[in-house]
Amino acid sequence: MPYTYEGNWLCDATGTERGRLEAVGLSVLARPYDQAPPGAADFLATPGPGSALHCHVEAQRAYYAWLSTADLAPR
Repeated sequence: MPYTYEGNWLCDATGTERGRLEAVGLSVLARPYDQAPPGAADFLATPGPGSALHCHVEAQRAYYAWLSTADLAPR
């Protein structure tokens, strides 16, 4: 039965259980976005010459290059 109807595990859960479900669900959804390529902190600390847009584009390129070769298998 869909979770929007009464008499199911979500409606029967306590506030604490619902809070845990929310926290875990959000952490799973956010996990792909909290990855950073090696050296990203160094690059962002000293972005080098160019405009802010240039630095942003270069950081994105480095991120995509890292992402295409990174081992992101579940641990």
